[in-house]
Amino acid sequence: MNQYQGSVLYIDILGISALTQGIIPIIEDDFKAHKFTSKKSYSEQLYCAKLLVLFRRILKGAKQKNLQIAQLSDCAFIWSRNTDLVLNAAREIMWETIRNGILCRGGMAYGEIVEPEKVNRQLGHFVCGKAVSNAVTLESLGKGARIFIDSSLPPEASNKIPSQAFQGQKNPLDYSTVDEFLWWLYPEKISTLPRINSSESKKILLEIMDLVSSLKHSPKFRWNAFSSQGRTQLAATIESISKCTTKLQNKIDYFFSKDEIINSLTERDDKKYRAIKELYSNEINDI
Repeated sequence: MNQYQGSVLYIDILGISALTQGIIPIIEDDFKAHKFTSKKSYSEQLYCAKLLVLFRRILKGAKQKNLQIAQLSDCAFIWSRNTDLVLNAAREIMWETIRNGILCRGGMAYGEIVEPEKVNRQLGHFVCGKAVSNAVTLESLGKGARIFIDSSLPPEASNKIPSQAFQGQKNPLDYSTVDEFLWWLYPEKISTLPRINSSESKKILLEIMDLVSSLKHSPKFRWNAFSSQGRTQLAATIESISKCTTKLQNKIDYFFSKDEIINSLTERDDKKYRAIKELYSNEINDI
């Protein structure tokens, strides 16, 4: 066995259990929203299978040298000796999953990693160790598409990762403070944020508000918005993302509290999503 110190990301798709248990009815429009094809039926199990294939494709796109990835159905472990690699993979995966209509939540920890020296390719990778256990525990510390981290992780990142990428947040479950990786501030790469109200900061803001528009109105998230638990996850994600828009501009209030929007998240229409996205775009370009 190989035993070493490194960083681990545990990431999980939100809502899959309710989907596979038949709690959320899937309709033809859900398939159309994702451009999923089906010749026979529009069942929850088939829809879930197609989401998992899409998730796998996104994970595969994040793979690179010295970074290990193992998918276990609707969750995955990503790990490396290099903390920067795991952080950048986390950033990329979170952006790509939401852009593709998948809500994920993650936990990330630094510490002991244990893995086999040789891997049976037919069965796939496996990993264990204290960092793995901690990452799984951290994932459950809040609501929404967020990545919760332990306090030992940021010091292990290089000086290329700015301290502003991490922030203590109130845990909505018990209002204790939990550290978090603010992945949504970095649509392209993790770097120091540009000057507020600058053209570069507006480019990032446009990407962020596209996410917010999609989470609020895109038909890709209709199945999430069908259940009260799913609406809570969507609202918590929007609240967390929109709260950080003041780091990029100070002209417009783009903050949406969870309680403010949670009852309007069933309004799913592609035309409305595109109209709201265009409205935000025009406002941001005028800043």
